[in-house]
Formats: sequence, structure tokens, C-alpha cells
Amino acid sequence: MQVAERILSFARLEPGVFIECLLMTIDVRDATLDDVAGCHRCLDEVAQEGRWLSRLSAPPFDGFAAYMTDLYRARAPQIVAVDDHVVGWCDIRLDASPVRAHVGTLGMGLLATYRGKGIGGRLLRLAMQRARERGLERIELSVLHDNVAARALYAQFGFQIEGRRISDWKHDGVYQDSILMAFAFN
Repeated sequence: MQVAERILSFARLEPGVFIECLLMTIDVRDATLDDVAGCHRCLDEVAQEGRWLSRLSAPPFDGFAAYMTDLYRARAPQIVAVDDHVVGWCDIRLDASPVRAHVGTLGMGLLATYRGKGIGGRLLRLAMQRARERGLERIELSVLHDNVAARALYAQFGFQIEGRRISDWKHDGVYQDSILMAFAFN
């Protein structure tokens, strides 16, 4: 099932006259292999902000494409938000260890201009639904301590803080802690 959100923008053409100039439909859906290039571009843009992710740029395209293909073949949850291009993603990487086969690790991001519009919650909701359908019992994640909006989103969905890695992120001489959070379906 596809979920769409309509966002209306208005432009002032002349004093007192407003017309609808943009009708943007954000589609939140399962990713396909056709989304690899768009996801790579989106990841790269979010990473280059230097604030939210544990990387400062996307990995080389071929490695990223192999990663997404592996997720797809494993039926791991991969969700995208699409305007006329990929504007966000949420994936849950399955753990390779047989004793942790019930666990997935969540990663997500959203382009800056699309934040604060409820799209992150839609991505997370569908990813968690797919994780449950896939039989996962636990989802883990790591989020920088000063990413208040993401921490609030995760808490809203029932994620609990389980720990903190002190100064494990450093960029331009600035250290940050990572908050470890998890959600259990049972």
C-alpha cells in the first residue's frame, strides 16, 4: 500500500493574489533496486551535512549498490520517501550472526528540506511494520546525543535508551556521544 502526503505551497504572483504553484506528493513505500542511485544521492547529501550520520559522504556507488542488493535479497526492510526523487530512507540491516538473527539495525535519513513534515515518522512506521512481518523481534540504533528531533521520534515509536558511547564521534575537533536505543516487538 502506498501512502501519500500532499503539501501545498503558494506563491505571491502579484499583491494580494495567491495561487497554488506546487503540489508535491511524497510517496513512502518499499524500496526497489531501481531506487539505488536515488538512495545513494540522498545518503550523500545527508552525510555531507556533517551532523547526523557516522559518515561524511556516501560510500563508493558500487559498494552501496551491493549493500542495497544484499538487503533486498535478504528481504530486509528498506523504505524510501519519494517526491520526484528519493528524499529519505529507512532501512533495517539484518544481523549476520545466527544468535542475533532476530535483531536488525536501523538507519535512516531525510533531506533537510523535507524534515519536520512527518515524513520521518512515516518511514519509520512502515520499516517497523516490515520488520515485524519479517519476523524480527528487536531493532537497534545509534543516534548522536544532540539529535533531539530523531531521539524524540524514536522514543515516540517506543524505542528505549539502553546506553551511551562517550565521545565516539568526532568531526572538526568536536566530540559527540552516541545514544544507543532499541525497540522490542514482544
